[in-house]
Amino acid sequence: MKTIKGLIAAGLAETEAARRIRRDENMSRVYADYPELREIDSRIIDIRKDRLIAMIDHDERLAKRYDIEENNLISKREQIISDNDIDPDFDEEQSLCPKCGDTGFVKGKDGTLKVCPASRQSSRNATRAAGLAITHRLR
Repeated sequence: MKTIKGLIAAGLAETEAARRIRRDENMSRVYADYPELREIDSRIIDIRKDRLIAMIDHDERLAKRYDIEENNLISKREQIISDNDIDPDFDEEQSLCPKCGDTGFVKGKDGTLKVCPASRQSSRNATRAAGLAITHRLR
């Protein structure tokens, strides 16, 4: 028998995928408008890989040089983001539901966990789609 928690848990994987898709689409838009930002981010990733190799090789001098180069690129990145009024979290996953933060539950005034209204509606839709009748209110 499916429970409300089970339905919500099943929906969380879908929600996670939707958050990732939204992040990727947002990054694509920003990178299309600001290709220099994409180049900086790619270079930062390359530098981090190179620094890791330098640390494995115990080459502290080279690792420090990579630190300096990365810090310079991060400063340049922050400047581009600031100058162009780009959301600094454009490359981060954002919650789809502002009420529950995509957990499926919110705290009630009395401190108890309650099903988020968005999850409640999803649960109802899933139950109807399965051809099951709702015989009691979801709380």
